[in-house]
Amino acid sequence: MSLETWKSEFYRIPADSPELKTKAQRIEHSLMKWIGLTPENLGKHNCEIDLDMDVKGNESCAEFFRFGSSSCSLCNNYWCSDCPLRETLGYPCSDGDDSPHQLFHAKGNSEPMIEALAKTLDKELNK
Repeated sequence: MSLETWKSEFYRIPADSPELKTKAQRIEHSLMKWIGLTPENLGKHNCEIDLDMDVKGNESCAEFFRFGSSSCSLCNNYWCSDCPLRETLGYPCSDGDDSPHQLFHAKGNSEPMIEALAKTLDKELNK
């Protein structure tokens, strides 16, 4: 297992791919990336989060996946003000110390973002 196998499971296409046509597809793409950031899923692929909060393969320090707004299908398609995740949270995902994104950076916990994205996807699919 490697960073490549992690990407094939959790990040199959880039966040700015034209294949992501609907809001639901973009939310699901983001959700899969965050699910991939759980310790279990990183470990399964022999990956870890480095000090810059990028995903890297343990086998090669040179191999990494840049984690940030450029790898987020929501950030690539919406301003914070009209992001579907903001509609769920009531604020941008990176605002404040208790926001899902900041909790991940502070504690490495992807669960708050996974929960928020799952709720956002559910709302979108049930419109």
